[in-house]
Amino acid sequence: MPLRFRTPCIICIRRIRRMKQIALNYHLTAKCNMRCAGCFAHFNVCNTERLTLANCQKVLKTIYEGVRHIPDRKLNFAGGEPTLIPFLDDLCQLARNFGFSTSLITNGSLLTERRIQKYAHLFDWIGISIDSLQPLTLERLGRTINNKPIPADSYLKYCRWIREAGVRLKINTMVNRLNCKEKLLPFIEMAAPSRWKVFQFLTISGENGHIANNLKISSQEYQCFLQNNRYEYMVPECDEDMKSSYLMIAPNGALFDNSEGKLAYSRPLWQVTWKEALNEIRFSYKKFRKRGGCYEWKLKR
Repeated sequence: MPLRFRTPCIICIRRIRRMKQIALNYHLTAKCNMRCAGCFAHFNVCNTERLTLANCQKVLKTIYEGVRHIPDRKLNFAGGEPTLIPFLDDLCQLARNFGFSTSLITNGSLLTERRIQKYAHLFDWIGISIDSLQPLTLERLGRTINNKPIPADSYLKYCRWIREAGVRLKINTMVNRLNCKEKLLPFIEMAAPSRWKVFQFLTISGENGHIANNLKISSQEYQCFLQNNRYEYMVPECDEDMKSSYLMIAPNGALFDNSEGKLAYSRPLWQVTWKEALNEIRFSYKKFRKRGGCYEWKLKR
C-alpha cells in the first residue's frame, strides 16, 4: 500500500516560526515486547524501519535544524518499546547536546533500578504506560510479558526508583471499554506522578481499527472516569484533542499525523528537509497548546 502524503500546508510553517515552545514525539521503533490491543503505533502502512544509529542521528539533526530557533523544545522517545533499542542512550545524549529537554515513554517491563539511575542524566522525564491494575483486564488488553501482567507493586517500585533518581515521573493511561470503570486514583496517589495523562481511546484505521468496537467509549463514559479519578496533576485528552495536536516522527524518519483518523506520512527526514516534511502533514499549534502541550518540562539540575 502506498504511503499517504499531504498537500502542502504553508500556514503550518509560518506558525512554527513563531513558536516559543514545542514538543516532538520520536517513535523509534514499532517493535514491542507487549501486544497492546489499542496501540496506534504499529505503523502498518509505513512498515520499513530505518533503525540504525546513523539514520536516527541524521533524523535528529534534521529535526534540530528545523526547530533550533524555538528556545524551549522537548523530544520524547517512544515506540513500540524504545528501551529495546540498543543505542537509545546515544540518541538521547545527542538530543541533549542539541539543547532538547528529553523524555521517555515506556511500558516499564525493562526498567531496573540501575538502568533508571543511568537514565537520570539523560532524561528530564520518564513516563510509564499503565492502563489497569487488574490482571484479567491487562491480559485482555495485551499488556503482558510472556502472558503475565506487570503487578501493581512492580509499577510502584519503578515509580519510586524514577522519583528517587531525581527524574520527573509521568504516567499515561488510555481509557477504554475494559478499564473505564476502574478506580486508579489510590494507586496514582501512591505513585505520585508529576503528570498523569489520561487519554480517551482513539480509533486509528489501519492500526487499531479492527478492535475499535471492543474498546471505544463515549464522551460521557470518559468524563465519568475523569470524575472518579480526579488528581491534581491529571491532564485529560479526549479523542478529538489528540487529532493534529502532536508532532510525531515514525520509525522510518517520516513525520506523520492522525487528523483524519488514519496515519498519513511525509517523506522521511533523512531524505528531505524539516520544512519540506512539515509541509506534508497537518499540525495545529493551537490544539497543541489547548491540550496542555506547553508546560514547564525542563528539569533544573
